Amino acid sequence: MRLALIASALLAACDHQSTTTDASALPDATALPDLGPPPDADTSHGACAIVEAMQPVEPGMHVAGCAPVTHGSKPPSSGMHYPSWPLFRVYDKPVPWGFLVHGLEHGAVVIVHNCPTGCPTELAALEAMVEATPTRSGCSRPPVIVSPDPTLDVPFAASAWGYTLRAPCFDRAAFASFINRHANQGPENIPGDCGALDREATGWCP
Repeated sequence: MRLALIASALLAACDHQSTTTDASALPDATALPDLGPPPDADTSHGACAIVEAMQPVEPGMHVAGCAPVTHGSKPPSSGMHYPSWPLFRVYDKPVPWGFLVHGLEHGAVVIVHNCPTGCPTELAALEAMVEATPTRSGCSRPPVIVSPDPTLDVPFAASAWGYTLRAPCFDRAAFASFINRHANQGPENIPGDCGALDREATGWCP
């Protein structure tokens, strides 16, 4: 009887060892890369519901400067555009999307805003984020263009070539993550390209 009890205890110990995994052998989950939210993800950042989407890439054809353009997403993320693209900087007046889409093609992230009643605190936070964004190789500024957009149907949005982000408020972490994942990814991304045109003082189009 005593031998039977000892044998039973040994079998139980062996079974426990075969089903117990050494925690040190498991992969470190924190070492996995941050791939960001999946396409069309509705991610809550506090009170700010961020919606990111992967968009179909439209043909990037050139049209005459200031000619009418149409795009399949809001904000636009690819498609027809003008021959010149804007300097990568923060603008106080709206930049037409024909210029902005060409900036996307060259790897810029475009952030637009529409605050009819004003949002100075959020705009200040947005500009501070841009200032803190790493510059593009060969440039003194980051690959980001910021512009008001009175046609925008949400207060804040961002686009890169083939991707969009829409938000009812400015969430620094979400927008910074979008820049980190999508800047310098356009089909004509060129190191040292800091944009080519600035018409804010004179007006972009007649």
